[in-house]
Amino acid sequence: MNIQVTHDGKTYNFENGSEAFIFDIGTCHEMRDNQLIAFVSLVHECYLKDESDIPLGKFSDYVAMNWDRLKDLSPRTILCDFYNNNF
Repeated sequence: MNIQVTHDGKTYNFENGSEAFIFDIGTCHEMRDNQLIAFVSLVHECYLKDESDIPLGKFSDYVAMNWDRLKDLSPRTILCDFYNNNF
């Protein structure tokens, strides 16, 4: 499967609908191109590693709103941070 998304005149390709969904949330938070790709990659990696049924929209919003604090942390640390602050 190949999903193409065009945003601000650029085309982005994703293999999963979840990546396109995360991308959309990043654009809603007005992330820049270089941040946006890193954001999608990190959130999707966390999503795949999570052992629970994570609410992907809420999690993506959380990471976007806390991007500067979370962007350099490991997926496990980010997931722990999310669950500790939201449940």
